[in-house]
Amino acid sequence: MKFLSKEEIVDDFISKMSREEYDACGLICANDLIQYHHTTGRGIRNHYHMWQENNPYMNHEDVNSPNHPDQASFEVLKRINERCRIYGYVDTSPWYKKIYGRLAERLKAAGC
Repeated sequence: MKFLSKEEIVDDFISKMSREEYDACGLICANDLIQYHHTTGRGIRNHYHMWQENNPYMNHEDVNSPNHPDQASFEVLKRINERCRIYGYVDTSPWYKKIYGRLAERLKAAGC
């Protein structure tokens, strides 16, 4: 079993996302990510073996450590969301840019 760092998990997770998932992820307000702790977050913790005692990237002892599986999976979710927001919406057609521009403005106005 190969363990991955948080950044490697982000890269691997994103590489498996469809275009639609990628775009949808970029529209999630960062403040709303906590609602994915028990769904996508759990999936990340389980799939990437974050709870394995011999995972060198995790600290199972300190629940406040940024490398505790719960904290680490949330950091992964935040990084995935950030990357989708920054690099999402690769369609360069004027129509798509216009729609994305409006959505981006609304997200900013909402404090996302």
